[in-house]
Amino acid sequence: MLKTMAAVVCMIVVCGTGSASAQVFNFGDKVFVNLNVAGGGGTSDDASRQFSMPYFDETATIDTSRSVRTGGAFFDFMAGAKAVDNWTAGISFSRRSGKSNGSFAGSVPDLAEFDQPRSVSGTIADMEHKETWFALLGGYSLPKVTNLPKFLDKAEKYMKKVDLMVFAGPVRAAVTHEVVSSVEISEGPSGPVVTVNRETISKSFWGIQVGVDARYMVTSNFGAGVFLRYSGASGDINDEVNLDLGGFQGGLGLRIRF
Repeated sequence: MLKTMAAVVCMIVVCGTGSASAQVFNFGDKVFVNLNVAGGGGTSDDASRQFSMPYFDETATIDTSRSVRTGGAFFDFMAGAKAVDNWTAGISFSRRSGKSNGSFAGSVPDLAEFDQPRSVSGTIADMEHKETWFALLGGYSLPKVTNLPKFLDKAEKYMKKVDLMVFAGPVRAAVTHEVVSSVEISEGPSGPVVTVNRETISKSFWGIQVGVDARYMVTSNFGAGVFLRYSGASGDINDEVNLDLGGFQGGLGLRIRF
C-alpha cells in the first residue's frame, strides 16, 4: 500500500510538471504555515513476554502482556516555503501519547505441596507510550483549474482560492515506551505476591510520510484546509517488542501564508 501511494504521488508530480511548465503557482507567496487538529493512524500493537524462575525447587512462570494504544486527536504543525516554481520545501511536526494497562498471569508453586501450582493474575496500570514525529518534506503545488465551461463560472470563482499540494519525505519517529523488565515473587498473608518492574526505553525510527493538503484562502493571508497522509515507521524497541507506528491520518485547521 505504501509503495502504491508513493507511486501515485510521483505520477501526479510528473503529470503536473508537464501541464504547468509555463506557469508559476503562487503557493503562499513565500511561506506557509498549517495548524491542524488531526486524528487517526494510532499505534496499536500487542506485546507479550514470559518470565520463568526457580521457586522452592520448582519453576514459577509469569506471562505479561500489554496493548499499545495512541488513538484520539492530536496537534499537527506543518510549515514550508516555495523553493522554485511549483516546488516547495517544508517540515511537519506532531506529538501524541497514550497510557494503557498491561496484565500478568501465571502459576506459582505451592509451599506445602509439590506439583500443586497456584494461579496468579493482575493488572499493570498506566504503562506509557509517547511518539514525536518530525518530517522533512518536498511538495509540489498542483496548477489551479482554469478555463472551465461558462456555466461553471461561479464555481471557478471559488476554485481560484483553492490550493492543492502533494508532499512526501522521510520522517523520524522518536518513541518513549514502557516495558516490563522483570518480575519478582514473594509470599503474602493470602498467597503469592507478584511485583512487576518496569523500564522506560527511548528509541528513534525512520520511515516515510506522503500525503496531500488542500486549503481555501478566505483572505490573502488566512484560510482553512484539510490534509490526508500516511506516516509510517517500525522497528524493535528491544529484543522482545517490535512496534509498527503510525498509519493513515487526517486533519483540518488554520492555513496561513505570507
